[in-house]
Amino acid sequence: MSLDTQTETLHRVLDVTASFPNKTFMTIVQVNLQRDYGGAEAHVLALAQGLHNRGHQVCVFAHPQGKLLGKARELGLDVVPLAARGQIDFKSTRQFARALRQVRPDVLHLHTPKDYVSGVVAAKLVRVPVVAMTRHMLLPVKPWMRRIYNATDAVVCLSQGVRDNLCEQEIRSAKLHLILGAIDTNDLAERFGAESVCAAKSRELLRREFGLEPDSVAIGVVGRLVTGKGHTFLLRAFAQLNAPTAKLIVVGEGALFGSLQEETMRLGLQERVVFAGFRTDVPAILQALDIVVLPSDGTEVFPLVVMEAMAAARAVVASRIGGVGEIVEDERTGLLVPPRDVEALATALSRLVFSAALREKLGVAGKLRVQQHFSLTRFLDETEQLYRRSHS
Repeated sequence: MSLDTQTETLHRVLDVTASFPNKTFMTIVQVNLQRDYGGAEAHVLALAQGLHNRGHQVCVFAHPQGKLLGKARELGLDVVPLAARGQIDFKSTRQFARALRQVRPDVLHLHTPKDYVSGVVAAKLVRVPVVAMTRHMLLPVKPWMRRIYNATDAVVCLSQGVRDNLCEQEIRSAKLHLILGAIDTNDLAERFGAESVCAAKSRELLRREFGLEPDSVAIGVVGRLVTGKGHTFLLRAFAQLNAPTAKLIVVGEGALFGSLQEETMRLGLQERVVFAGFRTDVPAILQALDIVVLPSDGTEVFPLVVMEAMAAARAVVASRIGGVGEIVEDERTGLLVPPRDVEALATALSRLVFSAALREKLGVAGKLRVQQHFSLTRFLDETEQLYRRSHS
């Protein structure tokens, strides 16, 4: 995008003319500079779209070659292409400050480590009224980064585990605000509800695309094919299943694509595993599955795909890791297994493959839990309140 085009985009954003806690609508910048598209990026998109739909002026700063920028533009959101080579990038900080001067937001909300330093410094230079960040990971905070966290007005924690983790790392507790992750359950219900003709047609077409027979039990995993997501353990557990009708659908792309295909062939599963690649129709794919698995062995803060699967009334098997246990109640709304435990994962899958009744029971309970606790409406309400409350 040329400088003239970028400037034209920025000037479409409304000017700030009053103290924003008293304004009906706010001007808000959401930032995620990652090139990949995963749960954190989907979270930013849902947040930006939700706030936009409520009447706020929302602008998304995103990587020029990242999928987030294109998706935000498709939704009619204002976008600014911005890249950062690392956590400390003075060139990015200058560009950040220039963009903020033109947008003049009431709130700047940062979402990834690449955004944090440049965003906080630029916001201080431009005097943005409220600077917030969301912590999307459960990893140690570098000692020098604690000053950045403490320099913000608010740090959003998507799970209690994240909040506890940051408290232990000397981030001021007054800065930390627990706002549990969420999904747009109303949108999913409208497009893919149980009585929806669209849902039935979509399920039939996708199952045919994946080579599933009418009696096939479709097990799916959705996520980037990278270290920490546990795909290898899932393949090994799937190989132990004595269930000829079961088929595994792997949705996603990433650096481990080749090695996972090799592992599939080594295990003799090439006729029972489908690599579907990156997909934009994940909600529809979930409807085509019978079981959804999150086999992660790294860190999971508040995995979006688990909530989406539960909202679709699908039986879930997930690693007991990070914030997963705050979403899934073991044996009530899904099955939890220790990470990297191939035997336990195989046993859980076997229970579900051979019991349609158990799949239905967990699916129904899971859907109800998401509707009651993880709605986007609740998340947007709490986020708006935090923005206004953080203004000093």
